[in-house]
Amino acid sequence: MASSTSSDVTFLKATFVIIGGGIAGVSCAEQLALEEPQRDVILISASPLVKVARNVNNISERIQQFDVEEESHTFLEKCYPNCRVISAFALEINDEKHEIYLSNKQIVNYKRLCICSGAVPKVISDSSRFVLGIRDTETVEVIFYFLV
Repeated sequence: MASSTSSDVTFLKATFVIIGGGIAGVSCAEQLALEEPQRDVILISASPLVKVARNVNNISERIQQFDVEEESHTFLEKCYPNCRVISAFALEINDEKHEIYLSNKQIVNYKRLCICSGAVPKVISDSSRFVLGIRDTETVEVIFYFLV
């Protein structure tokens, strides 16, 4: 991973850049780092923790069962030497220059970009306080808080 500094801005460069520290982003980064060990991979995550899929079982051709665990961003860097995790928000993407401007004053140049920033769940009713959509560990913790 090439990097340089100009005044208070740091410039980074990688072949593959992934935005999103959830299951999709981490799985994408792991697969790219594994299949392209000679190429640099940067994962940009808004959180210092990333979500990792563990105990993956293929139930059918299109269905998998797995456990979700949160790990420190250093987990990926230890497993894959060509992978770097940056904890920051992506503020802007300049697709003409192939640059991403981050909240920590870093600019990341990329050849290929994967945006894995998540999805919004469809909830039966947004207007009822008795309906809560469960999608991730955070919403489970909210339910647990109200039940205890």
